Amino acid sequence: MEYMDLCSLRRLCRTTVYTAEVVDESDVLLTWSDVEPMEIVQVSQNPGAPANGYFQSFGFGYGVAYDLSAYPDALVNSLDFHHASWGTTGTWEYNIHVYDWDTKSLIETVGPISTTGNDIWEMGVELGDISVAGVNTVALLMEPLGNTAADAYPDLSSDDAANPQGSIFGDLSDPTAIGSSTIGNFLMDMYIYTAFGPVRATPVSFDYVQAPAAQAKAAVNPATELLLFHKTLLLHAIQIFS
Repeated sequence: MEYMDLCSLRRLCRTTVYTAEVVDESDVLLTWSDVEPMEIVQVSQNPGAPANGYFQSFGFGYGVAYDLSAYPDALVNSLDFHHASWGTTGTWEYNIHVYDWDTKSLIETVGPISTTGNDIWEMGVELGDISVAGVNTVALLMEPLGNTAADAYPDLSSDDAANPQGSIFGDLSDPTAIGSSTIGNFLMDMYIYTAFGPVRATPVSFDYVQAPAAQAKAAVNPATELLLFHKTLLLHAIQIFS
């Protein structure tokens, strides 16, 4: 049987996954591997407060592309996103599409999923630990399935920022034509399992792709925009501290 000193044992425990089995009064059998334990990590483009949204369409996807180059082992676990009612309340179904955005190829679709309220953050929407190992840029696109073809719900919120980072939308039948948001960052965060720990991801921008034509809701009803802003700040604070 091979023995190791205490310093080597401590170093092993910090850097590897191991199991221990008591053999007898003086011996313990250690089995170890170099596989690092995985932890949940939030990946975000740091959107601001909800202030706008599009008149959405069936067959379109709305979401965010994330830089996962620092997470070559990533499993897409879940997401949070904010949606607003704009006076049209209800329970809406939607799909979440996971794309390799470097190749514009679909990895997996999850859904239909139902919303749990109006003017809220949908928190911890489970996606099933989808492997995106080796994919540098991963996009999550929410496809609304409710209401009407010209005003599809749930309506993904945006923050009206001047230079959105990675927020994109467009026709799912032609991912190469999907372009950048013109109403700021979409309010969506992704959670992954990884052994690489939290790192600062590089913002993703796709300004070179022209966005599809779409009408912004705040431009139609600015009074509703202001009400949405204050109402959502209050609701999000309640969700965080409750």
